[in-house]
Amino acid sequence: MPAAYARRPSRGSRLLSGLKVLLFVSIPCFVWLAANVGALDEYLQALRRRDQIRSQVEKLQADTAQMEDEEGQLEKRGFADEAAARERFRLVKPGEKIVFLEWDDEGAGSARESRD
Repeated sequence: MPAAYARRPSRGSRLLSGLKVLLFVSIPCFVWLAANVGALDEYLQALRRRDQIRSQVEKLQADTAQMEDEEGQLEKRGFADEAAARERFRLVKPGEKIVFLEWDDEGAGSARESRD
């Protein structure tokens, strides 16, 4: 029988050889993943920490920009305007507590917190 008429591999044997190649490539990949699960988990935790820190940095930058803006406004108008408005209208900043001091006749003072 001439070489031109050599028998071609059957479809089943081609499929089997393709599966062998797939297994030959995929098994080392799965072994590598199994061996490095701890490192991959550590990497993902580091990414989460980085994202948290970035959000904190962005918040701090926004707070800094707001404070710089307030500083510029106070430099233009002065602290006297703010103090006068606070006393007249009993204004309080968020998170700020006002303490009133009351003095009795003997000179001893007592403090009470405002309930505004």
